[in-house]
Amino acid sequence: MKADSNLERNLGVAVLLLLIAGCLFVLDLSAAPRVDTHSAQMLGSLAEELTAAGIRVQAVEARSSVRERLRGEAVDARLGGVDRFTTVADAVEDVQP
Repeated sequence: MKADSNLERNLGVAVLLLLIAGCLFVLDLSAAPRVDTHSAQMLGSLAEELTAAGIRVQAVEARSSVRERLRGEAVDARLGGVDRFTTVADAVEDVQP
């Protein structure tokens, strides 16, 4: 599915940001028009593992359909909350000294 390939690409970008920042995992969902139930649960599990390792997780730029699915699956809080206003730059700026 196209949505899954977009999610995989976004996860690759987020992992790169994680390696750079060391304490923040930014998940840019701007290119994902949809997220299915399985993907939402997987993201929630990933967020739990990263949080347990001391890494803050922040989903950014999620479209309304994605936000609704993440909220519906009760994983939005694990992803740092999801809204339409937080950008990658905002999330990275929050961890700058």
